[in-house]
Amino acid sequence: YNNIKSHENIKLKIFIREDIWKRITDSGFREASHITRQITISWSDQDFLHLLVSRILDNEILCDYCNIKKDEALKDIDKQNHVFYSIFPKKVESGKNPETFKWMIIRVRDGLGITAPRELIHLMTESKDNQIKLLETGTWEDSYETLISRSALKDALKQVSNTRLDQTIYAEYPHLKVYIEKLRDQKTEHDLNTLSKVFGTNSQTTAKVVKELIDIGFFEKKKGSLKPYWTPFLYRSGLSMIQGKEN
Repeated sequence: YNNIKSHENIKLKIFIREDIWKRITDSGFREASHITRQITISWSDQDFLHLLVSRILDNEILCDYCNIKKDEALKDIDKQNHVFYSIFPKKVESGKNPETFKWMIIRVRDGLGITAPRELIHLMTESKDNQIKLLETGTWEDSYETLISRSALKDALKQVSNTRLDQTIYAEYPHLKVYIEKLRDQKTEHDLNTLSKVFGTNSQTTAKVVKELIDIGFFEKKKGSLKPYWTPFLYRSGLSMIQGKEN
């Protein structure tokens, strides 16, 4: 980084996820003072909607389908909503569950409260691929009110969950895989006692593992709850977990 700074026509930008930066600096990082400019990239729901609609409208056929011009839509949030819900159903799940866009945001959010654009885009592209498979195997196009069906989105979430586990969590934290895999087919809400039984570890080891799982966003800690360790939706499908409290 310092060597490249001497070149006028070359600039180096380093992009690091917040959890990785935390790992780098946890044990001290005296070279950090050499980094002269730093910015944290954050995403709002409006940013995410703009991102997804921008990708949708890269397709001229979909621009015609929505009867809209890309430049106009990307400057108007109401038009972005119109485009999104021309493609996706209003809701994925009935009842008090949120509308589809918010459902997608929540379903790919980790235990640190972070929704990564990568997972959101992956969810959208997998749902498209799933819908194409449904049509190719004989499902009637007229059976859907929108281009992407609820079932295509639900199946896409499992694919996103598996990819996140295999390519991020297990790849970067292989020593935690043995504990995470023991949660397969288990309930989604735990305390230290139930996790000790699931992991087959004593309370001291369990507390250490749980802290690591919270730090990497696999668990979300719910303050004031009798079962404070909650597995986010992002990981539930990939592990076939059952919603509820473990007794």
